[in-house]
Amino acid sequence: MVMDFKYHTITVIVIFISLAIGILIGSSMVGDELIIQKQQKLISNLEGDFTSLRRENVEFSSEIKGLKLRLEENKEFQKMILPVVVNNQLQNKNILLVVGDNISKELKQKVVKILELADVSSLKISNHKMEAGDFDRLVFLGERNNEFNAEYTEQIINVKPEELQLTSSLIRFVLQLAAKDLECEQDE
Repeated sequence: MVMDFKYHTITVIVIFISLAIGILIGSSMVGDELIIQKQQKLISNLEGDFTSLRRENVEFSSEIKGLKLRLEENKEFQKMILPVVVNNQLQNKNILLVVGDNISKELKQKVVKILELADVSSLKISNHKMEAGDFDRLVFLGERNNEFNAEYTEQIINVKPEELQLTSSLIRFVLQLAAKDLECEQDE
């Protein structure tokens, strides 16, 4: 009878363990189908989002191409009108150009050329310190030299090399030297 009770207890324990394993396997199979359905829905949503993003990318790419084309046309137009806009702007103006050590020869030539194109009456170029003289504007190109008199502060214009890279900034520079305000209205 003791043996029967032991076998009976072991049999009951084995049945319960088998039942637990069956429930675990059954629930995982039902859960797998639910997980698979959710994954398929997620994949479908991702595919839709990817298609939408691809379409937007194509639209933005064509818009960027159009904007680049307009920018190039604008740059070409500015180059064409530069001589007309700056012509005679600096007539009767005496300019002293103080060129910093950090300025390239090309940029210096570019500034001199634009000033000549604007018909500057007198242009003096100094590389290190300000020279005494009669001038309407004092232009510091590059690093500012501290060797100048405070009495000239109204006539001083500081120009950094990066400010003269675009044609529009060259026009603005000449008009600033000519003491003309350049008001730009932004298109909306």
